[in-house]
Amino acid sequence: MEGWYQGLKWPEKRKRAEIAKLAGPSAKRAGKGAPKLDHFIYEGEEYKFGSPGHHGLVKAAVRASLEQNPEIAEAFRLTYPRPIEHDTGRPEDPGTSLTGSKFAQILEEIRQELIHAANVTRVE
Repeated sequence: MEGWYQGLKWPEKRKRAEIAKLAGPSAKRAGKGAPKLDHFIYEGEEYKFGSPGHHGLVKAAVRASLEQNPEIAEAFRLTYPRPIEHDTGRPEDPGTSLTGSKFAQILEEIRQELIHAANVTRVE
């Protein structure tokens, strides 16, 4: 996920593909130095960083990642009712387009979807 997300910062497809292969801190470092753009194009659609569309795209990507990894999705679902926080141990960049609180909200919403899906499956 981090590689995909950091790749969005780069307009060149080749650079994005390169960064998408990275994970964790390596991916985060690859996002440094990207041009400071206020928007990006992903699969032919234009998104403004920090917009509801941008956040919706992140939510869809997290959801897709969990669908590809059902064991992780189940472990994530079972974290309920613990609160989700995004705490990196460093102050948040005031210019970030995806705040820690917004990311935590997205994760909470996805976890609720997983809980709902598990309950529906049990009832049927």
